[in-house]
Amino acid sequence: MPLSLVRLLGLAVGLAIGMVGAGAAQAAPVDWSLEVARAALTNEQGKPFSGASRAWHYTQGFYLHGIGLVYERTRDPRLLTHLKQWGARHVEPDGRIVQAPGGASVDLSTLDNLMPGRVLLQLWRLTGEQRYRLAAETIRQRLKDWPRTMDGAFWHRDDPNSRFASNVIWADGTFMFAPFLVEYGRLFPADGTTGRDEAARQMEIYGRHLQDPETGLIWHAYDQDRDFAWARLPAPRHSPVLWCRAAGWYGLSLVAVLEALPQGHPHRTALLNRLVSLMKGYRAHQSATEYGWRQVMDGPDVIQTAGGPLANFVETSCSAMHSYVIGRAVAAFGLRLPDFHLAAMGLQAVTEQVSLNFVPETGIFRATLAGAVRGTGIGAGPADYLNSASIVDDALQGLGAFLAMYESSLRQPPPGSVRIHVQAEAGKVTAPLHMVAFPNQAGVTLVAAPAGTNSLASVAAAGRDLIHIQLAKAGKYRLWGRFLAPSLARNSLWVRVDAGSWQLWDARPHGETLFWEPLRTGIGYARLVVLALAAGPHTIELANREGGTGIDRVLLTSAPTYVPDRSD
Repeated sequence: MPLSLVRLLGLAVGLAIGMVGAGAAQAAPVDWSLEVARAALTNEQGKPFSGASRAWHYTQGFYLHGIGLVYERTRDPRLLTHLKQWGARHVEPDGRIVQAPGGASVDLSTLDNLMPGRVLLQLWRLTGEQRYRLAAETIRQRLKDWPRTMDGAFWHRDDPNSRFASNVIWADGTFMFAPFLVEYGRLFPADGTTGRDEAARQMEIYGRHLQDPETGLIWHAYDQDRDFAWARLPAPRHSPVLWCRAAGWYGLSLVAVLEALPQGHPHRTALLNRLVSLMKGYRAHQSATEYGWRQVMDGPDVIQTAGGPLANFVETSCSAMHSYVIGRAVAAFGLRLPDFHLAAMGLQAVTEQVSLNFVPETGIFRATLAGAVRGTGIGAGPADYLNSASIVDDALQGLGAFLAMYESSLRQPPPGSVRIHVQAEAGKVTAPLHMVAFPNQAGVTLVAAPAGTNSLASVAAAGRDLIHIQLAKAGKYRLWGRFLAPSLARNSLWVRVDAGSWQLWDARPHGETLFWEPLRTGIGYARLVVLALAAGPHTIELANREGGTGIDRVLLTSAPTYVPDRSD
């Protein structure tokens, strides 16, 4: 069923952000994270009462943490009920962490099983129940006693008899403990700066062993003792594959820790440099055609292996992680603003992986997230990461990453932010610009032109689309357009605001799909244009430049890090 009908049925839930101006009235946008969260409950994905041995695990914890983020914004009671059901199952009134009520204690000998501690902190904040504070203290104490490598990095598993444990670290491990440590210290001042400082130190040691100095990306694992075949001489001690989700786990942990470090902290500069290097890797390895990131990050679209050629697919969970990290790097730490465009493209690519499907048996729509892989062990080569059978719908890693991305400033700007949506065809359109139905999506009309006017000197002869808007308040605004840009030869328009100078509006080519593009300028169109606009009436004027380019709608927003998606 087309999305337009979904909107008519009232399934979508609007975001609580002011929208003013001519042309702004339209159907409420789909709140994708709320729909994904609700559907996960409907699908019984991650349900606490199934798979008891797996119900307390990092995959469960990541997904539930995302559910908690959506709840804190929407206050949907079903989401809190889901969290509390999980908490009641796994935490006894005395704070003991168990596999099931009255059952055996959960094995806390692996970092993976410490990650749900972050959900305990959420539950403590949301409910005030002492059981969750006591259980979180148990996780904190385990980390105080955790075994370490020669230079102080936490082992991935506290089990000297396991080959996956002794002096082996995984990039995944940073996410299992670092965000918990900084959040624990924030909620429990008696911990002082101990957890925060430990998290920062760990991130630096892990980065020293796992961050590739050439690409800035992250190796999956490091083996101090060279017990693994991939770490034996003459090979390096790190695993040989730059796995997409390794860079995601480390990136999520890095921004969480950096946000907790004050200016002048002894590890802050080094960790910021690591974030800069990671951003360099994201920049160089984003897919030029699909706008996410591939499973083997530094590999081509197809990788030749001993078993034959294998597709190096774009993976949903890591693409969501990287988009989140880029957004935080720009918004919180002032890193390169041009990189924000990577997050914009990545967010849209990930959101395209969500589908709303009508389920006749229940009479409801169900959101499904595609394209994420299940858990991945340490691989000795690319082939170990490219099993297409591991791509499943609603993988918990994908759900957690999607919800975290969608609940970030990329989609949830500050209250009071202005967003004005205007359908392009709502303006005054003159030939050769004309309106045409977009064949790939019902109900979408484009303003397009059969021919272009490449010369700025001849733009006066171009067709026009004159759009009027009304601003309730003055501010700094960014302009976005939802483009059809099939190729490099058909991907641009002219634009001017309030009869000012004409500017080239260049969109990144993306075939026969519609993607949002911000107005950019400068060398390589790398600088986002900021419009200082007064309250009152304004005009946005479009003119054709290259034939075959189309535009569906425009969006003006005062939120500097907001990225529209297909629901806008």
